[in-house]
Parts: sequence; structure tokens; C-alpha cells
Amino acid sequence: MDDQFRVNIQKHSEEARRIEAVTGIIIDEFLMNDIEAFKVLQETCRMFPLPQEKRKPNARPEFGYRCILLIGNVFQMPPASGLAPIVISSLFQSEF
Repeated sequence: MDDQFRVNIQKHSEEARRIEAVTGIIIDEFLMNDIEAFKVLQETCRMFPLPQEKRKPNARPEFGYRCILLIGNVFQMPPASGLAPIVISSLFQSEF
């Protein structure tokens, strides 16, 4: 992954505490996001997983045990970045 897309958040920072408090993520128009943005979101969530006591039963680790809701129109325009859309990722195809 290109350094441009690396997560740059320190483990015990205020930003890390905020991320660890997020129990769910809603992404509207998700098809307009490219695969690199999706990977950064996934990497960030895995780096700062939801604390055990906040996890739902049967929660999965792909996004740090958080609920993810993706909303979008399959006929939407592709990502403006010109990068591949997230729907081609193996994670998306196997899990969503």
C-alpha cells in the first residue's frame, strides 16, 4: 500500500481513543469510494479494535468488531479518484 494511504494515528492518542469508542460505521454512497479508501478504513479499524465489552455477539474482526452499514446505488458513477471501486476487493465480494 502506498504511503499516501497509511494510517498515521498513535496508539494511545486522543484520536485512537475516539476511534475505539466508535461502535458502528455508516458509509453512504460507498460505491463512490475506491479500494484504497476502503483498505485504510479497514486497517484503521483493525489497529484500534472495539473493546471486548462493546462488541456484539458473533462480531467479526475485519473492521475491528464494528458494525458496518454500506449504502449505495449500484448504478452510481465509479470513484472520482480513478482507482478501482471497493466492490472488486476480495473482502467485499466474500463478506458483503
